[in-house]
Amino acid sequence: ASGTWLLPRKDCRNTARADVAGNMRTAPKEIWSYGSPPVGRLYLRPVTVRGKRLYFAQVRRGVRLMRADGIAVWNRPTLGVSSVAAVFDLGSGGKPVALLAVGTDTLVLMEVASGRILWKWKTPPGAYLGGYGLLDQGTVARLVIFPQNSMLCCCYEISSSQPTPRLLWSEDYAGRYWRSYG
Repeated sequence: ASGTWLLPRKDCRNTARADVAGNMRTAPKEIWSYGSPPVGRLYLRPVTVRGKRLYFAQVRRGVRLMRADGIAVWNRPTLGVSSVAAVFDLGSGGKPVALLAVGTDTLVLMEVASGRILWKWKTPPGAYLGGYGLLDQGTVARLVIFPQNSMLCCCYEISSSQPTPRLLWSEDYAGRYWRSYG
């Protein structure tokens, strides 16, 4: 029908607001809302940096370190982060690092205190991040990566004593199996 709006109350976010007059005696106050906040934080985790409690956040496709009042210590808004895989502190040094998935084919290890990228790992051509896991063992962490559309698998050791992860092992099974193997 002409003039009909297909969404409930002309409201695509279903915020329960409408442009119709109501019989209200006082201005309405929002008690709660559904949906993402205007800033769009997808990940938020408290971290301790140099003895201070701060918050590591993914905001849209970037990351930032924030104080408790929301003021940014540093901000990397254009990094292209698709998800935060883990934020962890190796030992009790107050030097947390973040493992980030960037796009569909890159893992990044970032120093949380400064936002500095310590290490990048990119999938082989034609592959993308599929399976990866992190085993945090306190002073050392193991990162195991199994890219999709690839026969590669590898394992890295992340420790506070080394600035970049160390490759422990890597296997490429390309050409070892035939179609419909198994």
